[in-house]
Amino acid sequence: MRQQLKLYLLAFSFVLGVTPKALAEDPTFTTIDFPDASKTLALDINPRGDIVGNYDLVDATTTAIC
Repeated sequence: MRQQLKLYLLAFSFVLGVTPKALAEDPTFTTIDFPDASKTLALDINPRGDIVGNYDLVDATTTAIC
């Protein structure tokens, strides 16, 4: 009986911890367009928090955004 009560309390505390994250406001999205590029591709976020990726210029060269 005690073991079952411990499991119920553990599950209940997990639900309480997850619920505020589930009720958070909707995510926002931002368009990333590099000037004069025909295509921009965001690939990752580096350890400093910068968005990194690639872009294609109109003359078909590809450059990395770092």
